[in-house]
Amino acid sequence: MEGAPISDTSDPFRHGYGADALAFQFDRAGRLLRPPAYIAQAQLNNFYISRLGIFIRGKSTPAEVQSIFGRFRRVEQRRDGFIGYHEIEVYNPFEDNWGRGKT
Repeated sequence: MEGAPISDTSDPFRHGYGADALAFQFDRAGRLLRPPAYIAQAQLNNFYISRLGIFIRGKSTPAEVQSIFGRFRRVEQRRDGFIGYHEIEVYNPFEDNWGRGKT
């Protein structure tokens, strides 16, 4: 999953703000090829976990995914289809104030 949106929470210019990603791989026909992946920097968010359970491998389409999460932030073309990534902004207070753990 090379095209996943990433953002380093320890970056001194972002002060604890980062990004998790949801990845949806579709075949050439536009059907979900594999279960969605949740790429998290810290803790998983139950809101997103519960939403991922509604998608059905072999049936769900990009339009269905985008109706829940919005447009894909990035799309990675692959030989067997494509992967659509949805970015989730996260905040890690332990990385705030230049990584010193102060809030």
